[in-house]
Amino acid sequence: MRGAQVPESGGRRALRIIAAVFLPWSTAKFLLKPGVGQLPRDRLLDRLGFWRAATGLLVVVVASGAYLSPLDVLSNVQAKTQLTAGYALAGIPLVFLVVLAVTRSVHRRRFVASVPRLLRRVGIGLACCFVPLVGVFAFVGSFSLLDGNGDGQITGVWGLVAFLLAVPGFFTVVPWCAVFFACTVYWLARTGFCLGELHPLLAPVGSVGLALVVSVREVYLWNTEGVPAVLWLGLNIGGLLSTLVLGFFEFRHLRAGGHRFREGPDPVSVGG
Repeated sequence: MRGAQVPESGGRRALRIIAAVFLPWSTAKFLLKPGVGQLPRDRLLDRLGFWRAATGLLVVVVASGAYLSPLDVLSNVQAKTQLTAGYALAGIPLVFLVVLAVTRSVHRRRFVASVPRLLRRVGIGLACCFVPLVGVFAFVGSFSLLDGNGDGQITGVWGLVAFLLAVPGFFTVVPWCAVFFACTVYWLARTGFCLGELHPLLAPVGSVGLALVVSVREVYLWNTEGVPAVLWLGLNIGGLLSTLVLGFFEFRHLRAGGHRFREGPDPVSVGG
């Protein structure tokens, strides 16, 4: 039947579980990415959101390549992403109060009932930010436990154990934690620290609002870091405009599905 979902095979499900455990991108995506609707337009907007971020990063790396190293560019992008996630976390109480005030009194109970979902997501997001640090410190601290004499040297059997831990750990644990942290910050910034759990319309509105705040801050500070001012400003405006366009279409799609700020987080019936 057209539109019916094809059941997922056991082998494919096993591969998805393995990927969610061992691949840092998949792990962060599994823990933090909001659910995507079943409509084709829902999936399209979700893919557009990903490709907008991926294409934007590629454009920034290529355009800035003559002035900054790829590592410097990635570091700047990561710092900007962390700033966006931080603003989102700090703005949650204010956003909650504003939306609560505009929600009709008869729908406020349902709106308040969505708070535990948001808090659960925020807790998972904060935990994911600290997991990489805990992993790296635990990896380094394991060598202190093997150094029974406290002289900084690990010999004998324990030396062999330390070597067997250090080689694969250096190429697996540390990179995994670094990539997982970057992916966690990406998802928190992209979803506005999961504001959509509070109200679906807050997902596009929050993304646009955060992009505006960060862009205004960038222009106010005017730190081009060696990139020509015209190119630097063009990259910032281009990123902001792409966020505005995608946010507009996502907001319009949610409105067409019956979502209203004054009617609570659940969709209402709309005339055909």
